[in-house]
Amino acid sequence: MGQAINIHAKRSRLSFGMIGFLLFVLFIAYGAWWKKGAIRHDMTSYYAYLNAAVLHYDLSLSFDDGTYGDQFSWTTDAKNGRIFRMTMGVSLMESPFYLLADIGARIFGMERKAYSPFYVFFLFLGSFVYQLWGLWYLFKLVSAHFSEKLAILVIVALALGTNLLYYTYEEALMAHSFNFFLYAALLYHSLSWHQKPKNKTALKLGFILGFLVLIRPIHIFAVLIPLLYDAQNKAKWALLKNHLHHLLIMAICGFIVISPQLIYWKYFSGDWIYYSYGDEHFFFDAPMILKGLFGFRKGWFVYTPLMLFALFGLWSFLRKHRSFLFPLAIFLPTYTYVVFSWWCWWYGGGFGSRSMIDILPLMALPLAAFFHLLTERLKHGGKLAVLIATLCIGLNIFQIDQYKSSLLHWDSMTWPLYKKIFLTHTWPANYEKLLSPPDYPAAKEGKRDI
Repeated sequence: MGQAINIHAKRSRLSFGMIGFLLFVLFIAYGAWWKKGAIRHDMTSYYAYLNAAVLHYDLSLSFDDGTYGDQFSWTTDAKNGRIFRMTMGVSLMESPFYLLADIGARIFGMERKAYSPFYVFFLFLGSFVYQLWGLWYLFKLVSAHFSEKLAILVIVALALGTNLLYYTYEEALMAHSFNFFLYAALLYHSLSWHQKPKNKTALKLGFILGFLVLIRPIHIFAVLIPLLYDAQNKAKWALLKNHLHHLLIMAICGFIVISPQLIYWKYFSGDWIYYSYGDEHFFFDAPMILKGLFGFRKGWFVYTPLMLFALFGLWSFLRKHRSFLFPLAIFLPTYTYVVFSWWCWWYGGGFGSRSMIDILPLMALPLAAFFHLLTERLKHGGKLAVLIATLCIGLNIFQIDQYKSSLLHWDSMTWPLYKKIFLTHTWPANYEKLLSPPDYPAAKEGKRDI
């Protein structure tokens, strides 16, 4: 029996290894790090901590006399210097790969230039590694609940059939591939703790939650996942009662992760908590949920239709796996509500609903349940599942290509335009008239129904 399990484990690693190799070939072939302006827009702000601290030894940005272009943009003036708009979570997760690039540059006598292709390659490689690591966690999770074949189909579909593909290979230094990994890790280690509570697992959960909050504070709601898993079972609460010290471990580890940000804010602003987004805020009384999910400007289900099938599988999955009922049934609506309450619910320029990439790991098991339901109920259900995944992957890749050419507009898409350009690279004669540019100043004032 032990030998059979060992053979199965080796076969699983081999299967995933083949997928990982093919994804790495795709990463190399894509080669976005060579492109001019590979680090741009929000990515510069995420990356700026490393650039300023390691190359310039100055987080106050006093060295920036305006000759650095947009490398240190997105800042606000504070008491002791300028404060970056974004928090430092992404920079900390990038740091191992950044340091590899910096060490390599020193060894080979290269110029230490933060925006050179050499540095950018290592940073993009980091985003890819985190994506692959997250997929590995999901592969193990799905394999534990369904067949290995379904697990392979699910992770390939997530990697290639969602906008995670674009934000891992093209705009790799946005926060999304990092958060994708963290949510996958959180889900995996939450289940591991419930199966066998260990100090080491509690420590991992604390660090994971800390990084999620550090990257984006609204991810504080992620604590609901380990807290509510198997919540309907009295044995869970007895287990937690017997391991209350694990909560302390998690809290300490989480605080250790976020403490550099608190110290940074305190030193440069005088306050432990500093709001760096100025006049941008949430409108909790008017969430744009329907538009965020189904609207053609950035609708999640429009530009990532694979998630519609995952949604269909959610009910089937929760019926058979009651332990996931509370974390999924409570966290998913809460996260969706908060995300689409933001003043800019379409989140500026980007491909699809990028804010929802972070929680794709939570949809892996429901997606597997949908594919399993097809194979269970239909004679050729397995082939149909592969066909659905293939079509979603094909559409995703095609629409990414449209987006890169600006045919699929970054923030002004409409249903009439979407119809015109669906599965075509032909520009409509009246393209500009079919756009609906958002009114950003009005949205900040609360007029967001656009």
